[in-house]
Amino acid sequence: MAVPAVLVTMRRLNSTPRYDALDKLEAFASKYGADFYSLPYNCETILLKRDPWELPATIPYDGSQLVPLGASTTLNWKLSL
Repeated sequence: MAVPAVLVTMRRLNSTPRYDALDKLEAFASKYGADFYSLPYNCETILLKRDPWELPATIPYDGSQLVPLGASTTLNWKLSL
């Protein structure tokens, strides 16, 4: 769920003329961490679609309910595997 939030932030930065962040999303999301920890890159891909959806108010987990950061807000990007 964090990837759409990062995408929104990078898109906002990209809309400001002095920033150019959207083209750096792939490296930020999939390469920098692996490089830092000396891990191989993941060979799988994901697709980010501009498709509004509401973040749930709670998420069931191990007999309990977790409240996600930004619960019940609308995100404009959706992650597809």
